Amino acid sequence: MGEESTRVNEQLTSEWKSYEPLKRYLVDMGRKGEAGLMRLEDYPVWMSFNTSWHETLEDMRQESRKGLGIETFALVGVSNSRDRVYLPKRPVRGRLGEVPSEVVAQELDKARRSGEVGKVVGMVHSHSGGLARVPEMVGEGVVSLAGISLKGLNPLDFYALISQQIFFAGLVEHSVNYFAFKSKESVPTPSGLDQWEFGNYWFTKFGGKLVKVKGVSMLLSIDPRAGDLLAMGKAICAEHNLALYEGEPKRDLRRIYPESEKNKWVKFW
Repeated sequence: MGEESTRVNEQLTSEWKSYEPLKRYLVDMGRKGEAGLMRLEDYPVWMSFNTSWHETLEDMRQESRKGLGIETFALVGVSNSRDRVYLPKRPVRGRLGEVPSEVVAQELDKARRSGEVGKVVGMVHSHSGGLARVPEMVGEGVVSLAGISLKGLNPLDFYALISQQIFFAGLVEHSVNYFAFKSKESVPTPSGLDQWEFGNYWFTKFGGKLVKVKGVSMLLSIDPRAGDLLAMGKAICAEHNLALYEGEPKRDLRRIYPESEKNKWVKFW
């Protein structure tokens, strides 16, 4: 009992101080699929990217800043030989407030036909970091999902991760990056629940409601909690056994769910 407790405690405070452990883990996902996933308790407190990762994330951030409200998208894959991780040289542009499903499908097909990518293991997209400046689309109590006031992966993003055969989802925001990872204990969405229904379930739970305005997903904010995507994201992670990380641009990622005792104490110093 004592040995097991000590082992788990060591895992909860572990740190991946270089990119190599993360690279090996992504390659494992490509080789083994779900069997390569870690248990939730085994996820490290810190993760590190390499220069290529940081450059790709910064390219996505800048691309979204140029086109206010336009999201960008990138697939992350593992080579056919299952020994290398592939990142796109340039992100794909979506449109105002979303990356259309047909764009995602096209990129998946392109990756499969490339002859280089053997397995897609994750997806990353960006938000512009500012509310869409379209007055007729943003009225009193209605906020665009692509906005600086809504920081974090939203329920629609989590649905894409939970319901698809990928193992992590990343979000590049104006001044922070978020990444969510599946674990061995991750559970699927309820049978028959589509992305819109899943999103509405969680927004309603936090006092809001999703609406469509001119084809763009918007949040009708009835309760201030509905705009707290970070709290909502942690609740979704708890429900579906996902690990959640955040990090400043060009910096390491820190695990914020499950939160370690080490990180809890940091806040008080």
